[in-house]
Amino acid sequence: MFGIKNKVETIGQMKNIVQEKNVSLKVSKEIEIQTGPINSFDDLLAMCSSKKEVKLKYELEKNVNLVSFENQRIEISFNEDLDKDFIKDLSLKLYGWTKNRWIITLSKTKGQPSKKETEVNLKKELIENVKNSLIYKNILEKFPDAELIDVKVNERKDTND
Repeated sequence: MFGIKNKVETIGQMKNIVQEKNVSLKVSKEIEIQTGPINSFDDLLAMCSSKKEVKLKYELEKNVNLVSFENQRIEISFNEDLDKDFIKDLSLKLYGWTKNRWIITLSKTKGQPSKKETEVNLKKELIENVKNSLIYKNILEKFPDAELIDVKVNERKDTND
């Protein structure tokens, strides 16, 4: 009985090893297909979104000011809220996604505003433009206590405007 039991376990183990190798090959092919080139800061943000790297994307959008982005070289400035492990995490993720080493340089120059700062400034500008419009002034005449708090841009073009 021992001889039969050992043969069954050995056969079962051999099947498991073969199955595991096939699964790992499929996983590695999927990773290669999903990984695209990172040629800009926006590509980097898109990659963070696709890989579900929420913390890294948050840091890039909120606490990082881009100074320059070149081939496998990023120069940034940052604010005091940046996570202390950000550079290490970003380097590891970039290497994992592109299989190339990236140079991340910290700069004293201010650089571009962060993505969040840009969005906030754009929103303020839109609100100011609408507040200066004739339609808003007409609404204030009829409803003096009205307050404009948000503006959404209508992307589609209506022919009935």
